[in-house]
Amino acid sequence: MRRRIRFLMDRAVIVLGLFVMCLVVKAGMFGVALLTWG
Repeated sequence: MRRRIRFLMDRAVIVLGLFVMCLVVKAGMFGVALLTWG
């Protein structure tokens, strides 16, 4: 049971990491667009 909880926590950490990376990439592209057009 404990192993399953740890597995779920590892999966949640991976998903959170991907989500944060997506947000950072979107923010970076938005900033580049602002610098380019602004």
